[in-house]
Amino acid sequence: MNKPLEKARASDLLVVRAVHRVLRTLVRMSSVRRAMLVLARVFPLASLRKELIQLRVFPELVEASLQSVGSPGQTMTMMVGSPWDQVAARLWWDSVSGYEAPMPQLLTALAAAADRALVVGANTGFYCLLFALGSKVARVDAVEPWPPAVERLRGNVALNDVDRQVVVWPVAAGPTDGTTSLYVPPPLEEDWPFEMSASVSPVHRRRHGEQIEVETKTLESIRAASPQPIRVVLVDAEGYDVSVLQGAGASLLRDRPFVFTEVTSEEVSTLDALRAAWGFVSVEIRPTELVITARVVRPSRTLGRVPDSEGDTEYWISGLVPPERVGELEAAAVACSLTVTKDEGLDPHDMAGW
Repeated sequence: MNKPLEKARASDLLVVRAVHRVLRTLVRMSSVRRAMLVLARVFPLASLRKELIQLRVFPELVEASLQSVGSPGQTMTMMVGSPWDQVAARLWWDSVSGYEAPMPQLLTALAAAADRALVVGANTGFYCLLFALGSKVARVDAVEPWPPAVERLRGNVALNDVDRQVVVWPVAAGPTDGTTSLYVPPPLEEDWPFEMSASVSPVHRRRHGEQIEVETKTLESIRAASPQPIRVVLVDAEGYDVSVLQGAGASLLRDRPFVFTEVTSEEVSTLDALRAAWGFVSVEIRPTELVITARVVRPSRTLGRVPDSEGDTEYWISGLVPPERVGELEAAAVACSLTVTKDEGLDPHDMAGW
């Protein structure tokens, strides 16, 4: 063991921490913050902006180009606010396509021909704006139960002038209509990133900061609000996704939508049972590839572990696709420079209509 080298590294770490403490103190001065933001505009480097976010320095509004998702000349604007929206902050230092890749590109392409899309767990509206601005979807149903997120969602919708396209549902989606409890994790700090993991599931996180009563609607009830068929469904309900999908009824299933959902390792078997009942095939989403399989399986690589969860709960995005729409999926994948692989274990019955 090289003790002098260890001491040098420890010394370097102390210096870095000291510099960060000094910078954190300086950025409390409004003049310093303004100067840093000017610097970021003059030198729009992702690495610089990422460092500024670490110091919690960012503009009040973030404007991001949608060119990377196939909509040149179109931009999306989101409020950052305090507590700051980590999605909006990510857009500032990275790009629209850099968030949860390849979902923004893929969803924009798939929804391009859709009249209606549904987003459950809309939060502050990133995917809703993507559908409305990037895909030009005529109607986007945005479901979000947490009141602070609903307020900011509506603000972002108004900011982008898509009020006539985006219909906000200030409710939770679930297997039945009624009411339920929403569990909100405690904030780590006063200006910590905007809460994105409030859940109807009481076991999704170990700790709860507050518990509120919210209205619930099934996907079938939401579908019935308009005669337009829903062609794309995105669900991110923080460990409650399968229960949300259990609220899909005959009308929604007749629409034959693409369904994308954030699934946890505890939900695989129940999600696959639902897939089988619908007669859909499964799609594993990878950064550069889509793998079409007969059943929902745990991918070789997940998005990570659910923070503050019981045990080793992991999560990832899974797709459920009607067999007759696999061709559309493949065409969208090609447009997004994604490769498509079909699992050799697919039953011929599952491939009918491909």
